Amino acid sequence: MQELLKPRFTDGTKRLPTRVKTKHNKLRSIWNNMLAKTDKNRAPKRSLHTFGQKLIKQMIERREQLGLTHNELEEKIGVADALVAKWEVGIRKPSGFLLFCWADALECDLVLQEKPDGKVQ
Repeated sequence: MQELLKPRFTDGTKRLPTRVKTKHNKLRSIWNNMLAKTDKNRAPKRSLHTFGQKLIKQMIERREQLGLTHNELEEKIGVADALVAKWEVGIRKPSGFLLFCWADALECDLVLQEKPDGKVQ
């Protein structure tokens, strides 16, 4: 039975044939080109990073205001140990859903506000 699960190549080796490697490299090249094109259309990372820092700073202040520890907050949200600390430091980024859960655990809402210059905040 184990013999059926092992890859079989015509020359008896376990390495990939050249034609498979070539096809794999072509697919990788196409994928990298697609990523390069989409990266050009994305918003600058700096503005998104600045937004994230400001929001996380407010989340930290609210957690401290409520007197919650990281462990207590993680338990309220229902996430793995040390994840909130990683979000606060910037090692990891929460998904949209987890960001909503984080705000809910801190008893606050995520709200869009219009700035005086007319841009959404």
